[in-house]
Amino acid sequence: MNVFKTHNGPPRILIVDDDPDERFVTSRILTKVGFSVEQAGSGHEALEKVANGRPHLVLLDVIMPKVDGFEVCRQIKSNPLFEDISIVFVSNFTNSPATKAMGLNAGADDFIERPFNTEEFLSRINSIFRVKTMERTLKAQQEWIQVMLSSIGDGLVATDQDRQIVFMNPMAEKLTGWSIDEARGRKFDSVISLFDETIGHPAPCPLDKALSSKSIQRLEGEISLIHKNKHRFPISDSAAPIRLKDDHIIGGVMVFQDISSQKECEKAVHTARENWEALFKAIGQVTLIMDAGRNILEVNDIAEQKLGMPRKEIIGKKCYELIHGTGAPPGECPMTLALKTKKQASAPLHIEKLQGDFLVTCTPVMNSDQKIEKIIHIQTDISQIKQIEQEKKTLERHLQQAQHLEAIGTMAGGIAHDFNNILSSILGFTELSLDDAKSYPQLEENLQQIYTAGNRAKELVKQILTFARQTKEKKQNVSVGPIVKEVLKFIRSSSPTTIDIDHHIVTKASVRIDPIRLHQVLMNLCTNAVQAMEDFGGQLKVTVTVENYPGRPACLSHNLQAGEYVKLSVSDTGDGIAQDIQDKIFEPYFTTKSGKEGTGLGLSTVHGIINDCDGHIHYESQPGQGTVFTIYLPKAVSKIQQSEIRQALPKGNEHILIVDDEPAIANLEQLLLERLGYRVTALTDSRKALDMFKASPDAFDLLLTDMTMPGLTGNRLATAVKDIRPDFPVILCTGFSKKVSGPCLSEMNVDEICMKPVLHGKLAACIRKLLDR
Repeated sequence: MNVFKTHNGPPRILIVDDDPDERFVTSRILTKVGFSVEQAGSGHEALEKVANGRPHLVLLDVIMPKVDGFEVCRQIKSNPLFEDISIVFVSNFTNSPATKAMGLNAGADDFIERPFNTEEFLSRINSIFRVKTMERTLKAQQEWIQVMLSSIGDGLVATDQDRQIVFMNPMAEKLTGWSIDEARGRKFDSVISLFDETIGHPAPCPLDKALSSKSIQRLEGEISLIHKNKHRFPISDSAAPIRLKDDHIIGGVMVFQDISSQKECEKAVHTARENWEALFKAIGQVTLIMDAGRNILEVNDIAEQKLGMPRKEIIGKKCYELIHGTGAPPGECPMTLALKTKKQASAPLHIEKLQGDFLVTCTPVMNSDQKIEKIIHIQTDISQIKQIEQEKKTLERHLQQAQHLEAIGTMAGGIAHDFNNILSSILGFTELSLDDAKSYPQLEENLQQIYTAGNRAKELVKQILTFARQTKEKKQNVSVGPIVKEVLKFIRSSSPTTIDIDHHIVTKASVRIDPIRLHQVLMNLCTNAVQAMEDFGGQLKVTVTVENYPGRPACLSHNLQAGEYVKLSVSDTGDGIAQDIQDKIFEPYFTTKSGKEGTGLGLSTVHGIINDCDGHIHYESQPGQGTVFTIYLPKAVSKIQQSEIRQALPKGNEHILIVDDEPAIANLEQLLLERLGYRVTALTDSRKALDMFKASPDAFDLLLTDMTMPGLTGNRLATAVKDIRPDFPVILCTGFSKKVSGPCLSEMNVDEICMKPVLHGKLAACIRKLLDR
């Protein structure tokens, strides 16, 4: 007889019987036909060998001492590890139906009575092995199917022929919110609820249709699955009947998946396309999309407008026929290069139909085979770019002019510094000489003229310093007449003798303005007037009057507040202003002069100064008849401060340390202060002065120092002195310094600042003020 074989050799059989003879006989029969046999004489031994050996079959005697066969059977079958072990009871007693039932209930697979027929015995043993093998195969297939269905990424629900759910995979549990334990045995449509989003009503059950039609059915329309928590989401699905080989239907199955992400992607693609179309239409340049044959496929809105044709008439035409009106592309067409190189190409083209020059850019779009599928053709109007380039050049020229002015300002500051030192000596020694010349009237008058001229020079230097520093103007009440006279004196000295210069001042009224700015206004207007008459001569006249507004100048088209105004007129008899440039003369950088003669900032500066003072400027000019500039400035209410009368200077006897690298100025200050009774030590080396102070800090009462000195500047000397005596008074004198007018003034460790040239009265008063505090 053939023995059933396993994958790992002959089946292993454990014979359990307390009778050694029965074990021997049974073992001999089984071994003879090729089975692998072990023996156990008791129930305990049997359980131990089952645990260690894992036999395929146990032949078990029913009646044994201590642990009988039923108990051994129950213990083996109760252990999940041994569920594949087959058990057959073999007994010498006639087995009643009750005994057999007890054995089968304990888990036995069969009952064999002794004595048995050997051939029948072996056949029954082989049959048990075949059945067990089939069971294991079927179980493995079921497990494989279970794992396969559970691993599917789609939801799967299976029903029996009565539409009751028998299976749900994990994805179906997740998508529906129902577990298999909750859903098993329930009707399909009580778990799976569908909603038709198109009509806004529940959708029919696709499984019903599949079972009734005996065919596969798919959802149609926008169908959503209703989750157990009532949340809806879109799905796609199919339902089909489950058939046996004989075509008998035993149930149905529905497979479905969540397509929310797909719907979102479709929506995003749709939105992106709409956005692209809107963007394409809104592009500000003429934009065409063409195929590789230069046929126009699409155009944007601006192309329709520029070409003067509707989109439907443009599409399908060759680009060169439409844009250039030719039968072939122009030789410089960038599309020819783009088609050849498969790279973006650009070229400037004159397009007669669009009446301008354009930068044409052609960009190829490649397909997956790296062949040109489309060409994006964009035309940019470069006339705007040319205009911008021209404006850039103009701005660069203006910047160069501004840098030139800045360089002039820096140079003017240096000149003013040196000139102030010179004026300090002139004015200082003149003041000392005036005190000594009281007995000599003619000499005193001569010295007074020198002093007056020096003060005028001082004011001119102040204007230079203001220009150099670019400081904010300081408005004050100013009488216009004296400044007019001063300006005209200056203009007279530099004008040709063929020009007659006159003034008519009928008021001493004042206006609120920075005198430096008023001087600048008059200098600009008078200089322009003189230049207009340089070739043939003429008359320059300045008139100052007071008028009420509104009143006589009713014809003016400006917005002035009602009140009294100082009217300042500057007229010339030159060639006048050309009609075509009259609306540009107040524009910054506009000039009719060459680059070496003017910056174009004069009249624009005048206009800005007058507007800042709430005034108004206008002009009247006729070619060949001259020009009149008229300025209206609000009349100031308060009176003009009168020139100070020289008074007796305050005196003292303290010890003052003077430091200035200019020997003349140091000597002048020493003479002045010694006349006032002070004890003075004057030095021209700031480092020696610091060494002297360190040696005897209590020997001095005040430091009077210049700002700009070699080796050690005045502010550094002041800091070093204050480090030794923090309360020591320091006066800083300077002709020009950016630090003096900047934010660093409070950090310079000085008590007072005196700008050169310093008048004796101001210096004496400043010294006395600090010593008496």
